[in-house]
Amino acid sequence: DEHVESHDAVAGRGPGSSKDSFPENTYVKGYGQYIIKMPSRVQFTSSSTDERPSVHMVVKEFIRSPKFEYGVCALILLNAVVLGVQTDLLAQGNVSDVPAPLVFLEAIMCVCFTIELLLRIFVYRSRFFLCMPGWHWNLFDTLVVAMQLAEQFMSVLVDSSMMNFSAARVIRM
Repeated sequence: DEHVESHDAVAGRGPGSSKDSFPENTYVKGYGQYIIKMPSRVQFTSSSTDERPSVHMVVKEFIRSPKFEYGVCALILLNAVVLGVQTDLLAQGNVSDVPAPLVFLEAIMCVCFTIELLLRIFVYRSRFFLCMPGWHWNLFDTLVVAMQLAEQFMSVLVDSSMMNFSAARVIRM
């Protein structure tokens, strides 16, 4: 027979005895064992008031927040638009070089994507590449960001008119 007894009944307290525990705690008796059912409003907190969350936990909460996810999605869409405009300008033959504002935007987005990737690697460590759900996409994202970084470094080192990154841009898009 499985039945529920109050904490007072199990502890041997009768009416009028002091109650120093949660009155809503209950014990379920079954199979010769008592199982504690904790009330849902009880929260376990640290006794130290000056204890702060670790950097790891703060970054983890940040990258899991909807605002961060929406921001990354907006950056991806903006990056696709910038790459599309660059490709269209170069395909039409109206310009020989990409306009400076588009180059600047692409560099800023490269920095943002690199920071996003580094934050995720910081939080998830080796699981980011090995055993997380969607780890294949994480490897792909890492490859795309690495290609974007390589393109940015090469454009700084070599004259941009001598280089053609159209294949890399198509893959990144």
